[in-house]
Amino acid sequence: MQESYWKTVPGKSIPSSLELYPIVYNYLKKGYEILDIGCGSGKVSLEFASLGYSVMGIDLNPEAVKFSEAAAKCLDKEKKLKGKVEFRVEDASNLPFQESSFDFAVMQAFLTSVPTP
Repeated sequence: MQESYWKTVPGKSIPSSLELYPIVYNYLKKGYEILDIGCGSGKVSLEFASLGYSVMGIDLNPEAVKFSEAAAKCLDKEKKLKGKVEFRVEDASNLPFQESSFDFAVMQAFLTSVPTP
């Protein structure tokens, strides 16, 4: 299988996620652990973390993950994110997490970047 286009896109060229639909917050409970699949620049992950949720953001693109980590570091002093958000390079088609590791998963604008097989 050919390498994913999104794995090779320069981080600064990855589109930023749209705003989350407000209804998403109706499904979240205090203490939830959230998986952000295809986190891109980390915008959604950082929003959840700033609200007190524990978040794991994953993306196929290593440069996107570096951008996310840098953004988290910049926001950490202001929003106290330390220990609330983590970013990793992972493939959404082969998740390394055990079943029920997360209470909630989000794939904001993710499906628009999945190639046709």
